Parts: sequence; structure tokens; C-alpha cells
Amino acid sequence: MKQRSIDKIRIGLMFWFILSPFVSNGQQTEKITNNLNVASNIQLLETWLQTQIRYGKIPGVSVGIVYDGELIYQKGFGYADTDKKILSTAETRYRIASQSKIFTAIGIMILRDEGKLNLDEPIEKYLTWLKLKQLNESDPPITIRQLLTHSSGMSRDISTSWTDFNFPTQEEFRKLANTQLEFVYSPYTKWKYSNNGYTLLGEIIEAVSGKTYSDFITERILLPLNMSSTKVIQDEDYQSTLAVGYGRILSNGQREKFGYVDARATAPMAGLSSSVTDLSKFISWQMRLLYQNKTEILSPNTLKEMYRTHFIDEDWRWGLGFSIYQKGIDQLIGASGLQIGYRTSSTINPKEKLGVIVCINSIDGEAHQGTPWSVSERIYEWLTPAIKNALTVPIQTDDIQNFKEFEGMYENIWSESYVIFVDGSLKIITPYSADPKNGAMVLEPISENNFKIITAPRYKEVGETITFKKDAQGKVIGYTLGFGTELKKMNE
Repeated sequence: MKQRSIDKIRIGLMFWFILSPFVSNGQQTEKITNNLNVASNIQLLETWLQTQIRYGKIPGVSVGIVYDGELIYQKGFGYADTDKKILSTAETRYRIASQSKIFTAIGIMILRDEGKLNLDEPIEKYLTWLKLKQLNESDPPITIRQLLTHSSGMSRDISTSWTDFNFPTQEEFRKLANTQLEFVYSPYTKWKYSNNGYTLLGEIIEAVSGKTYSDFITERILLPLNMSSTKVIQDEDYQSTLAVGYGRILSNGQREKFGYVDARATAPMAGLSSSVTDLSKFISWQMRLLYQNKTEILSPNTLKEMYRTHFIDEDWRWGLGFSIYQKGIDQLIGASGLQIGYRTSSTINPKEKLGVIVCINSIDGEAHQGTPWSVSERIYEWLTPAIKNALTVPIQTDDIQNFKEFEGMYENIWSESYVIFVDGSLKIITPYSADPKNGAMVLEPISENNFKIITAPRYKEVGETITFKKDAQGKVIGYTLGFGTELKKMNE
């Protein structure tokens, strides 16, 4: 394996990219990272995230993008600690919450492949202390497969931990499991998300392997992948390196600041902490199995088995540990996490060989898919076509360089706008919006500083002109829109 270094390239903007040690096709990656439209889409992403930081929508966010096993971009925005002004970076550590469930599922499949357990056997075969009381006496036993796919019908939680932040010890959890664990549905009849199920899977890993859950996951997954920033159990030194977790924005405009919360016995469902850099290694590992057919921790066939849909209920699709989010004709496979003060997401589009990692240190951050301000969805929407184009279309530099002087943030009392050459045309975009490309004004050049608005929402100045103003030195200082609306260029 060849270790690549971190390079900084100027292509009309600062675009950071990183080549991981596991390079499957360096020439392809070079086409992507040197492509100006890919860079422009990254520039738009950065402006969008920085605008959210300025307006206080999120305190901090870290982002990573992986293509075909290579980490091509990673960066942090805002603050890991707003009081101390500690910046978020790609190395910033976050509680990844329910992404822990994927590591638990992989642990189960390792043991399955070693012949030490059977997914379709009753869980009580392995947990002899457990005495389940099912919904109906005629219901079949609960199996490991049903826990993996959230199809056991089991209740979501059995404690008040999400309110009082006091998660049970193993002894307390076992007592609760035998006295308060309820079933809402009969097994395999309804998709029902269950944290309890994954805590029990952690118990099965311990019972079958003879190791603690933390030791097993660390030895069998984290160490082989060199995920040195990822921990199941976080000691005080590690806790001090975590991004501060914040609550939602309250009516007074402030956020509650949360201290560290120990997941204790429930670590298999929400206990791990990690960074974008480490999670990119996890994504790259999956891609090596998928695209290079390498056996590493798991066999490629086992990972593909985990990716397949094993349970469908209305719009919900679930594999063995992995969620399957249908976006158009594509599937995004992975997991998201909500922990006290954190929102995270790591997914792969297997067809497009693209992976996205997003970590935010606030409860109301929208890292995951299926929400209006979803960071991961915007990345897929913007970068998927840009990357596909980069691999097939020669680099065109003239248009971008010709229009570069007009790019930047503009404002007046009504709004802020962002001018950028992206996807083949100069556009005016509203940066503080859920989907900035949606509703963009598309400009067509008329003369040196004049453009016609050829596409825009119907209530905007479609069909009218925009004139960029310059000072005596020829520097762009603003623009006039239509018949008089003026915006000044903001300081960079």
C-alpha cells in the first residue's frame, strides 16, 4: 500500500483533498480533484455550510467525501466548542450514536462467518439469563436476524435514559430486560426501531466471543482499520477531545450545552465516538470489499448480504444493520446517529462509488437523509453529477476564469445572495436556504459586465438584466438587478 500525502491545490479557490493509503484508481481520482466544476460544487457546499454557521443554524460540522475507496475531500466548519472558539476540523471527534449499530452488526456477522452463531436461532439460546415475555403466547421465538433488521416487534427503549441521561449498567439493563422489556408487535410483522435489540446483540457478542463488547469491536474492527480516533469506551482524556454537544436553538436564541453522557451497557446501540477521518477509513474499507472483492474483516459476499434489503415496511428498508434510503433510482446505504448533542451520518451510494460522512455537534443539525436541510443529501445531489462529468468531459477553464471576478457574497437590506459559476453557467444563489441550487437565477452574458437572467423563479426578475458594478481599480463592488434593486459585494 502506498501512503499519499495531503496536497493543497489552487484552482481558482482553495480545495483540500486527501488521498487515502488504499488507492484503487489514482488516475480517476486525479480527474475528479483537478476538475473545476467539482471544485465549484465544493465551493458552493463550503459557502452554504459557512452561512449556516454565521446564522447560528449549527455550531459546527465536519464533512468527508470518499470516491471509490479514496478520501477526496474533508474539512470542518464552525466550532467544536463555541465558548473556547475551538474550530471544527476533519479530526474533530463526535459521538456517532446509532452508527454504533453498524459496528455491532458487523461483529455479529464476524461470529456468524466463524460458525459461532446462527442468525435464525432464538436469542435466548445465547443469552441464557434472558426470559422474554412476548406479545402473544403463539409468537415464534425472537431471532438474531430480527434484532438486526428491527423486525422483532420489541420496544424502542426500557429506561428514561434519553431524559435523565443516566444509561443503565449491564446489571441494570439485564434486570430491566427481564422485567420491563415489552413487545409492540409480533415478530417479523412490522418494522419497529429498537435500541433494546442492539443492546441485546452486544450481549450476544460478549456471550459468544468470551470478550467484552468493547474489546471485541476494538480488536476485530477498529484496530485492523487503523481507526485510532474511534472508541467504544471513552476515558476522561478522550472525553476532553470531543466536540461539545449542543441542544436545539431555544426560544431565547441560545443552545443548552451538554456534558459527556456514558452509554454504559447500551454502547452497542449508541456508544461509539469517532471522527470524519476515521469514518472515511470505515467507508473506504466497505468499498474495497465491494469494488476490489477483497476479504478483509468480512468477506465481500457477507457485506453484500448485509447491504441487501431484508425487511420492507412501507417506506422503510433495512439490511443487516444497514439502513437503505431510496433516493430516486439510487440507494444510500449506511446509518445516521442522534446522541445527546450530536447528529451524524455515514452512507454510501454503491452504484456511484460515492460515500459521504457528516458530523454535527447539535441535536437539531441535519446530517442525515430525508430532511429539508440534509447536508448529506445536498452533497450527493451536487457531487454525484459533477464527479460523473469529471470522469468523461475534458476540463474547461475559460468560462470559469472569465467569470471568476463576479463570484462572491452580495447583500442588501432584503437578502444575501451568492454569485458562482457552477454546472456550466454563472448563477445567483440564495445561500441561507435548504437547497441553494433550487431556485437559482441562471445568467447569460450580454456584454462585459451585463447579463440576462434566463432562468429564475417566476416571482423573480426572469428575463431582465443584471449589471455588475466596478470601482476605479476595476474591482467588482456590487450589482444592480432588474430595474433598480442593488446589492453590495460583501468583504471576503
